[in-house]
Amino acid sequence: MADWSRRTFLLSTTAATAASVMGTEVVAAADSVGKTGATGGNAGWLDGAPPAAHEGMTWGQPWPRGTRLADAYRVRAGGATQSVQSWPLAWWPDGSIKWTGHAVPADAALAADLRVEAGKAGGVGTAVRVTERGDAIEVIVGDTVWTIGRSGAAIIRSATSGGREVLRNVALTASAQDGSDDDAEVAPRRLRYASRIERAVVEQAGPIRAVVRVEGQHEGEGERWLPFSLRLYFHAGSASVRVVHSLIFDGDPAKRFVRGLGVTGEAPLRDALYDRHIRFAGQDGGLWAEAVRPLTGLRRDPGKAFRTAQTEGRAVPPIGQMAAAVRDKLDYIPAWGEFRLRQPNADGFAITKRTGPGHGWVDVDGGQRAPGLGYIGGASGGVAFAMHDFWQRCPVGLDVAGADGDAARFTLWYHAPDAPAMDLRFYHGTMGMADYAHQNLGLDVTYEDYEPGWGDASGIARTSEFRLWALPATPSRTRLAQMAAQVARPPRIVAANAAVHDAHVFGIWGPATPPGPGVRGDIETRAAREL
Repeated sequence: MADWSRRTFLLSTTAATAASVMGTEVVAAADSVGKTGATGGNAGWLDGAPPAAHEGMTWGQPWPRGTRLADAYRVRAGGATQSVQSWPLAWWPDGSIKWTGHAVPADAALAADLRVEAGKAGGVGTAVRVTERGDAIEVIVGDTVWTIGRSGAAIIRSATSGGREVLRNVALTASAQDGSDDDAEVAPRRLRYASRIERAVVEQAGPIRAVVRVEGQHEGEGERWLPFSLRLYFHAGSASVRVVHSLIFDGDPAKRFVRGLGVTGEAPLRDALYDRHIRFAGQDGGLWAEAVRPLTGLRRDPGKAFRTAQTEGRAVPPIGQMAAAVRDKLDYIPAWGEFRLRQPNADGFAITKRTGPGHGWVDVDGGQRAPGLGYIGGASGGVAFAMHDFWQRCPVGLDVAGADGDAARFTLWYHAPDAPAMDLRFYHGTMGMADYAHQNLGLDVTYEDYEPGWGDASGIARTSEFRLWALPATPSRTRLAQMAAQVARPPRIVAANAAVHDAHVFGIWGPATPPGPGVRGDIETRAAREL
């Protein structure tokens, strides 16, 4: 398969469009079409090479007109065949298959060139199983069991790992105020809301991928608003769930100023305070790591084995082996209960902590752009939580609270509550343009078309993507950095450019060719130089 990076895609589409406009022969690239790779692959990795690991993949595969939908499909990767879950996505007018959807388990298909073909492969291994109960949906992925609510506030009621609950009460949270900070003579009133589920539906039930759709609204202050729709994606072999969440603004922009939007949940904590770990992913693969009760940086040394275990996220040795100078005074080491990471803009993030309410915040670290992953837990289990496109969607944040209690609450803020409230009001009034005659006069001078009611924010939607891991223990620093990298730059399987071209699903176009003589080659050479 030819190199098909994001950059190559932009170059190809730009060059093809320009060449078509100039009247050059786009079919000149036909010599390179059909050369889909050394193994004849018709799919591959978007970045050109397989990742070290992934949480499960789904992609669409195009087929030429006249192709019959197969009874089963498989993917050939590195000379071996692997099972896929498949389903039809689109049909040609003659009834033949046009697009199929495919899913593979976590860490599968790790080869540069892939080939989707008709036929069966071996077993799936540990399959995803879905059970529908009266008021809940249960999704079982290996040792991890997820329980999804059909009503109430909690979208994920609980998640267990190896029979031990490590996650519960995952819900949506929102806050708003009833006036603008700039216009009000008195401080606006703060309003708080939580998700209220109205419907939950199983859309796919395995064996490799399961999908559950949950719909509802935010409820509080005697009203319901901000309708939401989200899908939860589970893959075989993965201890995580991918959550794609869409929110619709349906309030009065003059009376409802959105202040905070987030996903929140709880992590039950059983370990001693010195065996509870907080993690925030940092810039360029970095990781900020600390314990709720640190055993490092003390005036007295507890012993290297204790410091090393805590730093690496493992349970410390039996407490009786600790140096008595520290063991007898553990209660005098502060227990830090609250932690925050804030990315208010694209230029910097900051991490702060405090022991608890009523005490001051302490600045502890910072950087430029955070990938958006956090962790709270210990040797007996924990939760990793992450948001895609984190720093790009500032102001955003990650919170951990109550880490010194029986359960910690974590929150992923896709609009941080300490950022300015959203002002969705239109920027000017009617200005006399109540009829078409005056609207034309306004258009004549400002080239902006306006009618009363235009610019209303009602119906605006926003989609965000999150991932949650239910984990049996604190992951290693290397694993957490790997998870953060996968969130910041998700690996993707895509159909090969030659396979898309040969299927003719996008009309007449030609894949990018190596730079050379001619108008099209010159365009691609200049584009590559500028990038």
